Amino acid sequence: MDKVLNFKQGRVPLLISMPHAGVRLTPAVEAGLIPEAKSLPDTDWHIPQLYDFAAELGASTLAAEYSRFVIDLNRPSDDKPLYVGATTGLYPATLFDGVPLFREGMEPSKAERATYLEQIWTPYHSTLQQELARLKAEFGYALLFDAHSIRSLIPHLFEGKLPDFNLGTFNGASCDPQLASQLEAICAGHPNYSHVL
Repeated sequence: MDKVLNFKQGRVPLLISMPHAGVRLTPAVEAGLIPEAKSLPDTDWHIPQLYDFAAELGASTLAAEYSRFVIDLNRPSDDKPLYVGATTGLYPATLFDGVPLFREGMEPSKAERATYLEQIWTPYHSTLQQELARLKAEFGYALLFDAHSIRSLIPHLFEGKLPDFNLGTFNGASCDPQLASQLEAICAGHPNYSHVL
């Protein structure tokens, strides 16, 4: 593997992580994808461009180079599900619509996937941990903002239409309640866009 991530160190205690912005594929993944997956429909499109103001703010940024179809950097290395219900794993097997991602018998091998874990997932998470540790050491705290985008209608995963802004706090476990309230207030100040916490 060559370049697996794009990291820019900032000067304020904020790190913006973009784990699903990558579009690169390994030969094994590219060869096995169904035709509908070749356009990488479940990519968090344009997230690096959307957050290009981060440098001006002084935030650090970390973006994936490889597609989530190779390995999902927003999943734990042991592949435990993040939530109950339909979801995708560390090595996605389906599109968001529930359709199999790979042609039958064309999934990457266990050895190839072990390489993806070692050479793509591990460097991304090492960079994440090191930068958060640096920020905490310098400022006494660090904020991690995980930046995503998603289609508004995905019946296989969510009922109805998703709000414009979906603020996730892992049921309050990953974000201070006061910060979550401040973020909600900012969203409420822009009534042309829907939001949910």
